[in-house]
Amino acid sequence: MRLIGPVILLILLFQFDIRKILEVLRQASIIPIVLAYLMFIPSLFFRTVRWRLLMAPQGIHLGFSESLNIYSLSIFLGVVTPGRFGEFVKALYLKQKGNTLGTSFLSVVLDRVYDILFLLLFGCGALSWFATFGEETATIITWTFFVMVLGAIMLWVVTRDTGKEFMARALKAVCPKVLKDRIASGYLDFSAGFGKMKPAALLWAFFFTILAWGSNYGAVYLFGIALGFHINFFATAGIAAVCALVTLIPISVMGLGTRDAAVILMLGKYGVPESDAMAFSTLILSMLLFNAGLCAYSLLTPVGKFEKSLKGL
Repeated sequence: MRLIGPVILLILLFQFDIRKILEVLRQASIIPIVLAYLMFIPSLFFRTVRWRLLMAPQGIHLGFSESLNIYSLSIFLGVVTPGRFGEFVKALYLKQKGNTLGTSFLSVVLDRVYDILFLLLFGCGALSWFATFGEETATIITWTFFVMVLGAIMLWVVTRDTGKEFMARALKAVCPKVLKDRIASGYLDFSAGFGKMKPAALLWAFFFTILAWGSNYGAVYLFGIALGFHINFFATAGIAAVCALVTLIPISVMGLGTRDAAVILMLGKYGVPESDAMAFSTLILSMLLFNAGLCAYSLLTPVGKFEKSLKGL
C-alpha cells in the first residue's frame, strides 16, 4: 500500500521537466530557507513541553532535557524505520522507567491525538476556505466532525467504570490467551490514567499544540517567500494543513507523491506553476529530512543507549 505514493510521485516527475524544478530551487532565496529549517527548534521545544504536561498528571516526571532527547529520538526513528515505530519509542522508554504500559501509552496517545485533532480542525477549515472540492467539501467536513464527535463519545464511555469493564472483557475475548490479561490490565491502567487528566493540563497542551504547528506553518510560509510566492501566511498554513492530512493516508512513505499531488492542486488555485509547486513540495520534504537528521543527536545522549537496547526486540 505504501508504494502507491512513490508511484504517484514517479508519474508526476515523468509529466514535468525536472530541470525546471531544479532551476526554481536554484533561484530560491537562501535566507528564508535557512530560517525555515530553524523553525523546527521552537516546534520541538513546544512539543516537548506538551508531552511533559500530559505525563505530569500520571505521576511521570522526566527532566526537560531527558524528555527532549527521547522525543527527538522518536522523531528520528519515525523517519528511518517503517510503520512509524518512533510513535512507540516514548511509551517503551516510560515503561522501562518503571511505569505501567497503559500509563506509559496514555501520554503518547494523547500527544498524537492533539496533532491529529489540530490537523483535522485546521485542515477542514482550510478545505472550506479554498472550496477546492466543491460540494464534496461539505461532505468531507461533515464526516470529519462526525468522526471526531463519535471518537470523543467513545473515549468518554470507555473511561467510565461500566465502559472500562465492558472493554476489558471484550479485549480478553479477542486477544490471545498469553496476552489477554496483560492487555486488559494495560487498558485499565490507560483508562484510569485518562481519568487523572486535569482540564488545565489539557488546555495548556492544546495551547502548545497551536504554537508547535504555528512554528511548522511559519517554516512552510518561509519556503513560499523563498520561491517568490505571493500567498499570505494563513493561506499557506491552510495548504500545509491539507497536505499534512493527505500524508496521514497510509499509502506512502513520508508523504511522497501524495503530498506532491496535494501541493500542486492547492497551489494551482493561486496560479502557481506546477514546477514551482513541485519545488515547494521538495523543500517541505527536505525540511522533514533535516529535522530527522537534527534529531539524530539523541543517539549520542544517554537516551541513545535505550535505542540500542531496542534492536534486541
